[in-house]
Amino acid sequence: VVPPDTYAMLFTLHGTIMIFYAITPILIGAFGNFCIPLMIGARDMVFPTLNMLSFWLAFVSAILLLASLFTPLGGAAGGWVSYPTLSTLIGSPGVGQTLWCLALFVLGVSSTMGAVNYIATIITLRAPGMGYFDMPLTIWGLWLTAILNALFLPVLGAGLLLLTFDRVFGTTFFLAGAA
Repeated sequence: VVPPDTYAMLFTLHGTIMIFYAITPILIGAFGNFCIPLMIGARDMVFPTLNMLSFWLAFVSAILLLASLFTPLGGAAGGWVSYPTLSTLIGSPGVGQTLWCLALFVLGVSSTMGAVNYIATIITLRAPGMGYFDMPLTIWGLWLTAILNALFLPVLGAGLLLLTFDRVFGTTFFLAGAA
C-alpha cells in the first residue's frame, strides 16, 4: 500500500520522533527537571537560563525536523539511526535528510546543555549534609545519565556535522572508497 521510499521516510521519522523527541525528553528532560530539585532539596536548577535555552533549542530542532517533510523529495529516509550508506546523498538524496542531520545536531546541543545543568545542580545544590550516598537512586540514575549524555552527545554531534558537510559541501568523510 505504501511505496518503499515513503515507507523508509515514515520509518525514519517515526523512530526519530519516538526516541529523540518523545522518550528521551520525557524520561530525562521533564522527569529530571521536576525530580532533581525536589529530591536534593534545591529551589531550582543551578542554571535556569540554560534550562530555558535548552528547551527552546529542542523546540527549534523539532521545527527543523518537521520542515524536512515539506522538501521536494520528502523527509529523511535513512532510518532512525541513519547509517552513512543510507544517509549520504547516494542513499538519501534531497534536502530532507540534511535537515534531519541539522535537527539532531541542534537537539544534541540542547541535550548537552541540559546534561551540564543536571550535573552542576546535583553537585552544587544538594541539601546541607546530603552526601552522594545519601541521594535517592532516581537522582543517581539521572546524574549518571547526564554524565553519559555529556560524554557521548558531542561525539554524535560531530558525526552529524561531518555527515552534513558530506551532504552540503561535497566532502568525503563517509564515502567508502572515495580516498
